[in-house]
Amino acid sequence: MNNRLESLDIFRGMTVAGMIIVNNPGSWSIMYPIVRHAKWDGCTFADLIFPFFLYIVGVSIYLAITKYQLSLTTIQIYKKILFRTIILFLLGIILNGFPDYNFSEIRIPGVLQRIAVVYFFSSILFLNFSKNWLGILFFGILVFYTFLFLCIPPPGESLPTMDTEKNIAAYIDRLFLKGHVWKYTKTWDPEGILSTLPSIATSISGILTGYILFENNRSEKSLKKIYTLFAIGIVCIILGLLLNFIFPINKNLWTSSYTLFTSGIACIYLMTFIYFFDIKKIQSISFIKSFFSIFSLNALFLYFISGIFARILNLISIQLDKKEISLKLFLYKKIFGEIPTPLNSLLYSVLFLIVVFIVGLILKKRNIRISP
Repeated sequence: MNNRLESLDIFRGMTVAGMIIVNNPGSWSIMYPIVRHAKWDGCTFADLIFPFFLYIVGVSIYLAITKYQLSLTTIQIYKKILFRTIILFLLGIILNGFPDYNFSEIRIPGVLQRIAVVYFFSSILFLNFSKNWLGILFFGILVFYTFLFLCIPPPGESLPTMDTEKNIAAYIDRLFLKGHVWKYTKTWDPEGILSTLPSIATSISGILTGYILFENNRSEKSLKKIYTLFAIGIVCIILGLLLNFIFPINKNLWTSSYTLFTSGIACIYLMTFIYFFDIKKIQSISFIKSFFSIFSLNALFLYFISGIFARILNLISIQLDKKEISLKLFLYKKIFGEIPTPLNSLLYSVLFLIVVFIVGLILKKRNIRISP
């Protein structure tokens, strides 16, 4: 199998497009359940997107660092990893603080920050541990994290708990990030400190996928590898659903059941894409590749720009019927009418996505690659 996967680019592009859709509804109050995050326990389509991206990060780490090792020294590779980590983390801080940058209360965690931290530690682990040890680490992290929540009471509590504000992850966020968490949760952060640990396991699952796909590369074994990974994906989903009975699937806590469940689905998605786009090369669905490759080419930059653009739309005020409303609400009402519906809310997201697509298309036409 060729080490250049069109399917991975498509999967990455679809995931970034999904992030933009989910983060930019016309109305937060009226949305289809599929694009709304679960309030606590449970998993919707929206809850699959972030772990999908971290899984893709893992596969990409395998491909990129394996390529680096052909021409760079270990020190040079570490420098590249550190530089990219710092840039990603700073972009996350810039996005969180825009436009006021009140550093006394700026949110420190975030999506880009978590990607940065996961990328850093996953890369270091890949460079220093064998495939077998990475597999042990993957399950070791999940066992440890499960034990932590099911057996260790948070300080101030008599029993272990997964309560929104009383769980051990929330306690650690308050201890180290007080005043610097997401403004809507106030006392804890959905991309907090402790839950970053199992998100690293999600990335490790992507690295292990890379090993199975590309180690001892022989094209005649490609289909066998796809079937093997498809089966592994199903096993992970089943394990996640079984663990759900004692340690519920929960994105905010990135529970072990959630890690297994979403890694399994991500694996199945990627294997399906590899089968259709890399092995069968079905031309009738090539338009999918053309569309989503735009989002893949400058994935994190487009995500960053979409976040800045969304904030600008909310910051600019417009007069409508003697009332001052945001430019976003003005556009939403003018295009989709006064009465919000789930369909209109989703269509606004799609329209927003098309605007970002145009930005990505311009960058591609001008051969501009912005890869933090």
